[in-house]
Amino acid sequence: MQPRGVLEPISPPDGAGADAEGEALDGLADADHLQRRPDPGDRREVRLAPTRRTLERAEGVARGVQARGAEVTAQLTDGELHHLAVGTAAVRRVLERRTPDPDHPPSTDHTGGTP
Repeated sequence: MQPRGVLEPISPPDGAGADAEGEALDGLADADHLQRRPDPGDRREVRLAPTRRTLERAEGVARGVQARGAEVTAQLTDGELHHLAVGTAAVRRVLERRTPDPDHPPSTDHTGGTP
């Protein structure tokens, strides 16, 4: 029996295809309460990959969010859309100022300038 919290490495039995591995991964994807703590003595690799079912669920959620966003946007007045656009532009400007330019790194001179 494995110690609690240590996941068994996943590999399909000999002759089994990707379906066996996918079913095992589905079980892990549904067990959100599990935390993977590495066993210091175990050097085997644990491979986790999204399954078809997980990807289909994610796509469904994305479509739902997109549809809801379009529904909410359709209910906004022209004035509200204008305020939303102005706010979005303001946030974008702040983020651009905070993002360092790789060609011009920020100054490390905090003395107030050149004497």
